[in-house]
Amino acid sequence: MFDKGFPRAEISWGLRSDQRHRHFLIPAKSNPRWEVMPGRPDDAMVRMRVSPQARRKCPDLPQWESARAIRTLDGSPPN
Repeated sequence: MFDKGFPRAEISWGLRSDQRHRHFLIPAKSNPRWEVMPGRPDDAMVRMRVSPQARRKCPDLPQWESARAIRTLDGSPPN
């Protein structure tokens, strides 16, 4: 889908869909397929289309999934 370790939309959606605040950091792939929403490029909200195959397997999945994307260099936090 969008990150290493969570290749399937139903896994990441299951972690967040129980109405509790869930936070986790996962390194993004080198070629992410997402749309950056308006905001700062080093700390932005992004949205990714959930694949039709994933939605067929799990009809509760939304058409789009959103996440916060941050950029760090050499392990330093964003400004």
